[in-house]
Amino acid sequence: GRNDLVTVSEWGTPRIYRNSGRRLSKMATDLDAMDGWWNVVEVADLDNDGDNDLVLGNQGANLHYKPGPDQPMKMFINDFDGNGTIEQIVTLQENGRDFPLHQKKELTNQIVSLKKQNLKASEYARRSIDELWPPSVIQSSITKKAAISESIIAINEGGGKFTVKNLPPRVQLSCICGISCTDINKDGYVDLIMGGNNFEFKPQYSRLDAGYGNVLLGNKDLDYHWEDYSKSGFFIRDEIKHLGQFKDSNGGVFLIAAINDSQPKIYKLNE
Repeated sequence: GRNDLVTVSEWGTPRIYRNSGRRLSKMATDLDAMDGWWNVVEVADLDNDGDNDLVLGNQGANLHYKPGPDQPMKMFINDFDGNGTIEQIVTLQENGRDFPLHQKKELTNQIVSLKKQNLKASEYARRSIDELWPPSVIQSSITKKAAISESIIAINEGGGKFTVKNLPPRVQLSCICGISCTDINKDGYVDLIMGGNNFEFKPQYSRLDAGYGNVLLGNKDLDYHWEDYSKSGFFIRDEIKHLGQFKDSNGGVFLIAAINDSQPKIYKLNE
């Protein structure tokens, strides 16, 4: 009967807070090691065992730069040139070294102290972040990381233990920013509706626009089947920022998609 809280954040991990009835306290879980670019989380009993499982929307696998468990991307946050302005430097890891992914001109225009080093482009390309600034600057930086980019389900095994499974490849073509859980085909297993896209990246990184909405039919094995648009009826090319459900006075169930720079779209879940 206790209502715990789960939160997600970009450059962070999914976090679960236990509700004692008086206060919330952070609970240690397997998800504490899963640094990612999490956008959204939904709670549902996916395996019909009576507890709550999680569906987590991330950036997907169709990325210009993709992190991995052994090659995390990092963000270093600091006032790198001591002028009172905080900068964020994103790095890629190779052979244990963290290299800024930004073009040389991007950083030197922003950080005067780096411009004064008069680095050639070929020299800059070979230098990791700790070769561009002294140890005191790197050690005093706030550091975030992302080691997983896929959208996943996390099956609750109890006691903070979760079994993690990637969602199907079609889901990973773009980011997931909205999730709705419901049993669409009335077979007793929760189905998933989700969507996303993000058109706001800098041109050199390309935008995430390959997601047109996803309907996934669940089963006892949690082996989700991706439904073609012609069968699902759910097709949106735009940036979906949120999905939610509501009912009318006759008990009809509807799905509303909040779309960036456009009007919401409403779909009826047919019996």
